[in-house]
Amino acid sequence: MSVKELLTLSKSSRIFAILLPMVGTLAEQAKAEEFNTGYVLEKMPQKEGTVHIDGTIRGIAYAHYYNNDKDIRGFECINNHAAGGNDDAWQSMINFIGKHKDKPLGGVLFIYLTKKCDL
Repeated sequence: MSVKELLTLSKSSRIFAILLPMVGTLAEQAKAEEFNTGYVLEKMPQKEGTVHIDGTIRGIAYAHYYNNDKDIRGFECINNHAAGGNDDAWQSMINFIGKHKDKPLGGVLFIYLTKKCDL
């Protein structure tokens, strides 16, 4: 297999390529088994937790946009749940992810946003 083939991202790996740096920057602060939604909501300082959630949402939005032929409708719906979007949508999302504290944040947000935005 050539180097070019190894470096080419498949559709599914694009999402991981976007989300991995966000998780990696904070992984040093927590043990792997502790770095889940509960850690972000309860153990991180509120400002850092909000930034982490917001960044994860925006990463999901961009991954969706590029993986779905630049679907602006889905992109805007997902970004509506980010910290700078609709306050009611943000609070509804926080309430949902608070029920899944033992799960990875990115996965919980992905499922929530997929359902809410009908993707």
